[in-house]
Amino acid sequence: HYTAFIPTNEAIEEAVANGLPTWEEIRADYDSSRKIVWDEIEQDSVLSDSLRSTEDSLRLQAKITYLTNFIRYHFADNSIFADKSARAESEMVTSSYDKELGLFCKLYVDRPGNDVLRVRDAYSNTMMETVGEKNVLARDIECSLKPVGRPMATSGKKITLDASSACVIHLIPGILNHTELKNGRHDSEWASVAAAKKYIKRYAISKEKFDSHE
Repeated sequence: HYTAFIPTNEAIEEAVANGLPTWEEIRADYDSSRKIVWDEIEQDSVLSDSLRSTEDSLRLQAKITYLTNFIRYHFADNSIFADKSARAESEMVTSSYDKELGLFCKLYVDRPGNDVLRVRDAYSNTMMETVGEKNVLARDIECSLKPVGRPMATSGKKITLDASSACVIHLIPGILNHTELKNGRHDSEWASVAAAKKYIKRYAISKEKFDSHE
């Protein structure tokens, strides 16, 4: 039902060096942006759950929204395999949503044949060929009982495959961008209050839209 294009570790490391946020960096930014308040019970200064400023709030919201959309843009509806047969360039609908256009963001694939599959985002004119692992199949499973413990015990639990979703996974040597990079940087989207507001307005995560997409 789905196709996942997974960047190599090196591609992700390069993206992080160019401003792609990580969950660890977002958490550190949140902690350093929290207000310091006086606790009457402890009689000491403590960190509150509130942020110091609207600027901090917008920056963090933009980072979280960006990283979520970055991940979703690498997952597309329907499956496409690296195959011997050729296929002209066609679009695939991803899980990242553009509120300004009212559409799910698209990426583009083609298959020149000989087990070669290529993909590009909407802002690149260059096709990126899959590398290493490709045509890897995965699917959701449901257990009759919730696994517990670490490592999680599965003994005596029935695994059902009814109504589960299948996915084909391909490794790619780069990343796919749901929005156009400015000067090759991801963090330009929250470099200012105006930039953060503009990005959030266009790409804010909508649960209603995402549920309908599923």
